[in-house]
Amino acid sequence: MRNLVIFTTIAIAFVVTACSSDEPATGGSTTVAAPTIELTAPASRAAAAVQDFNIDFFRNVALYDDYKGKNVACSPMSATMLLSLLSNAASDETAAEIAAVLGYSDRNDLNELYATLATKLPSLDSKATLSFANSVWYHKEYTLTDNFSSIAKEYYKADIFKRDLSGKTIGVTDEINSWVNDNTNGLIKEVEVRLPTLSTLINAAYFKADWKDKFKPENTDKATFKGVAGDSQIDMMHRTGSYLYERTEAYEAIEMPFGAGAFTAAFIMPSGDLEAFIDSDALSGLWSNKPNACNIDLSLPKFKIAEDEEINLTNILRDMGVKSLVNPGMMKLFNESPDADFFSVNQKTSVEFSEQGAEAASVTWTNSEISNGYIPVSFDRPFVFMITEKSTKTILFAGKIMSL
Repeated sequence: MRNLVIFTTIAIAFVVTACSSDEPATGGSTTVAAPTIELTAPASRAAAAVQDFNIDFFRNVALYDDYKGKNVACSPMSATMLLSLLSNAASDETAAEIAAVLGYSDRNDLNELYATLATKLPSLDSKATLSFANSVWYHKEYTLTDNFSSIAKEYYKADIFKRDLSGKTIGVTDEINSWVNDNTNGLIKEVEVRLPTLSTLINAAYFKADWKDKFKPENTDKATFKGVAGDSQIDMMHRTGSYLYERTEAYEAIEMPFGAGAFTAAFIMPSGDLEAFIDSDALSGLWSNKPNACNIDLSLPKFKIAEDEEINLTNILRDMGVKSLVNPGMMKLFNESPDADFFSVNQKTSVEFSEQGAEAASVTWTNSEISNGYIPVSFDRPFVFMITEKSTKTILFAGKIMSL
């Protein structure tokens, strides 16, 4: 079986010939510059700050008690976009907590960043599909503040829905879930908006792209995945190609491009316990060790994580520092002053990797309330995956695979 043990028997001279800093990581294709996004200086500073939150958010989700030892996927991008929108309706205390957790205090710069990303990311790569949608649903007896309504529409292109959220009108929940279904291409069909409620803010993200160089289905075969729940037989995809590759004492990582190269998937397999690895700072240093393009004989599981169960982010965000969401009156959505309960934040995520490429969707919402010259790399035990926009390093989706 091809695995990391084989790697340790390969001579140093061979590794030099298999990896070259001058060799482009193309997956076997002719190198073409990947599309990039140009940000203003303030938006660029905000993006750099939020990168740390992306990793920290994934770490907190992956290590939360409910998900220890289990597969889980999340969308840092969806969470940050919703939190940024939410901060515009928050009290000074809650807005300050959100800013501290996101790592950037200028709300206007965050608004500009997510307006730019929501506008430019979907058209960045003609060979990939990426879309974002935001919506604000609020009870018909109230009126949104002009400031929040204006920001939601201008920066976040939010759909605004004034509805009876008392729970007495039939069809409102169906309408909300129809919006969710439409904006995730059916990957996430419904979310639990608990009525009655004063409002719900929803962010939906959808991604689909073919690999720059696809796997051939005929090369997929059965293999053993050594998960924490025991060994299992899985469908393992195989291909050879030149990929960005990094190997340290702590982990082995490979980056695979989608489409025209604007979006990539990283797969990271630690040398020891996966959750201990996630708890360390190693992910923050990914690709900082001058990785090379290497000839790789790759074995990658074909898998899907479909989250039927929502992730309750309220406690996770509280642990990260957004503590006042659980306090009544911390949101200032309305001109009126309704006696609101606390806000809860939830997320559902679905991710699938196949021979063709990847498809993923996430909804975040609130309730008020090496042979032949190739290095063998086989992801046949627990690993991390991340789908990223390369130029801004925005993590769209991330997850851990403990068992298959």
